[in-house]
Amino acid sequence: MKNRENLSGIARMVSILALGMGVVWSTSLAGAQTDHVAALNEAFKLVPENRRSDLVLLPAMVDLEEPPLGVDTPEAAALQYDGSSIWGAAEAWATGPSQQAALEALRKVTEGSERGRAMSFAQPYGPALSIDPELIRAGLYTALGDPPLLAGARFLYLERMRDLVCLAHVEATRLAAEGQVGQACDLMVDLTYLGRQLTDRAFDKEVKFGYDTMIGAVSRIRDIAYVDFRGARLLGTSDIERVIKALEMYNRGYLDPARLRFPEGNRIAAQQLFEQVYEPRGGVREDQYAKTMARLRTSGRPLRLFAEASRYESAGANQADWFETRDKIDEVFTSWSSRWTLKPFDRQLSLPYTWDLMDRERFGVITASTSDLSELYLWRQVFETETVGTRHALAVLGYYYELGVWPPEASSVRPRWLERMEADPFNPAREAGRLPPMKFFVPVRDDYVADERDTPQPHEMNVFPRDGSNFALLLDEREFVMYSVGRNGVDDFAEDVSDEWDMQTGDYLIWPPMLSLHRRHLQQTNQLP
Repeated sequence: MKNRENLSGIARMVSILALGMGVVWSTSLAGAQTDHVAALNEAFKLVPENRRSDLVLLPAMVDLEEPPLGVDTPEAAALQYDGSSIWGAAEAWATGPSQQAALEALRKVTEGSERGRAMSFAQPYGPALSIDPELIRAGLYTALGDPPLLAGARFLYLERMRDLVCLAHVEATRLAAEGQVGQACDLMVDLTYLGRQLTDRAFDKEVKFGYDTMIGAVSRIRDIAYVDFRGARLLGTSDIERVIKALEMYNRGYLDPARLRFPEGNRIAAQQLFEQVYEPRGGVREDQYAKTMARLRTSGRPLRLFAEASRYESAGANQADWFETRDKIDEVFTSWSSRWTLKPFDRQLSLPYTWDLMDRERFGVITASTSDLSELYLWRQVFETETVGTRHALAVLGYYYELGVWPPEASSVRPRWLERMEADPFNPAREAGRLPPMKFFVPVRDDYVADERDTPQPHEMNVFPRDGSNFALLLDEREFVMYSVGRNGVDDFAEDVSDEWDMQTGDYLIWPPMLSLHRRHLQQTNQLP
C-alpha cells in the first residue's frame, strides 16, 4: 500500500514542494536562491525503480524509427486504413523489430494499471546523474540548458513519444485488419494509461500531451468497434466487457477525474526565473533580464541569441517591481489551482482568471514561464466526456450483440453492462442531484410522428470535423446515435454534431464515432486514397 500511495502522489508532492517554496519565499527576503530543479526532482526519488515506466519505455524507444509520411502525426495515423495507398509502408514500419520492441514496452509499463498497480513516468528534469547517457544522446529527456532553467525546459522526449503514439494507432489498425479487434482495443487502453501517466508530470506541455493522448486513444476505441460493427463483427462480448472495465472512471479508479492533478511545474519555473532576474525588494537586474529572456526566446536557436538580447535591453525598465511580481506569481497560479477541485458547473469557473486580467508585458517572468493553464479544465472535461461516452456506447453495442436488438433506452444496459448510468460531463442539468446521461436514440425507430399518416424518417445529421470538411448524412434504424450536449450545454438533437472542443453550437458526437464518419467521407471524396 505504501508503494501505491507513493506512485500516485508524485503530482501531490510537486504541489507540496511548490507551496513550501512559496512559504519560504514570502517570509524571507534573503538573496539566496532555492535550488528549484533539485526540489522539483526530489518527488521522483519516492518512486521505486521497479515501478518507473520511464526506465522501461525510454530505452525501448532509442531505436524507434520515424513514422513514414501519412502516419507521422497521431491524427493522420488514426485516420489511415488497411488498403490505403500508403498502408504497405505504414504496416512495414509498424512490424519492424524496433517498433515491436517499443510496443512491447508500452504493454509492459501499463499492465495492471486498472488494478491499482500503475507505474509512474518518473524521469527527473534536466540531464541528472540518474539518467542513462544513452537516453541523453538520443534526446529522450528534458533539456534545461546551462545553467538549468525550468522556464526554458525543452521536452525532447515528447517528440519520440509522439512517434510512439502514431505507432500504436497504426498497430491497432493492423491488428483489427487481421481480425484481432479485441487486441486492437486493448492496445488503445494501454495508450490511454500511458497518457494518464504523463498527466502526473509537472509541466503543462507534458500534461496536455497526456490528455491529448488519452482523448485520442479512447475515441479510437469507439472507431475500432464501429468499423468492426459495420464489417465482420469479430469484437466479442467478453472483449467489450473487458474494455468497459478498463475504462472505469469513478470510485477512485486510475482514470477518475478526481485523481487528475493540477501541474505545479510552471509555478516553480516562474519562481526560479523571478529569483534569477530580480533584485530583492527592488526591480529587475536589467542585464540579467535581457540575457535570460533572450535565452528563453531562442531556446534551440542559439544563433539568434544576440539579436534577441538587444530587444530586451530596455524592456526591464517596464517590468513590475519585486513586490508586485512576487505577489502576482502567487495570484496567477493560485487563481488556476484553487479552482481545480471545484465541481464542473460551479459559478466561480465562469469568472475571469488572474491571468486574463494581468498585464503580460509588465510581468514578463510569468508570461515566459507558463501558458494559459485554464485550458486544462476543458481538456479534463473532454477526456471525461470521451470516456463516459465510450463506456456507454460499448454497453449499448454489447446489448445489441447479445440480444439482437437495440435497447429501448440507454438505461436498459444496466446492470448487465454498467452498474450505473454516468452523467454527461457537459450537461449542466444537475438540479436536485440529477445525473443527466448521454443522449441516446435509434433513428426511424424513435422518430417522432405527429399522427398515423406520418412515416418515421431517417435522421439527418450535419457533421463538422475539425479540418473543416463538413458533410451531411442520413442514419436509419441499423445504427444508434449517442451524444453529449457539448460545451453549450443545450440538446440540439444531434442535428449538428462535432468533436470540436470549442464548438459553441451543436452536440458532441459519441456514436457513430466522428473519426469513423470522417474517414469514410474522406474515402468517398477521394481525399484519403
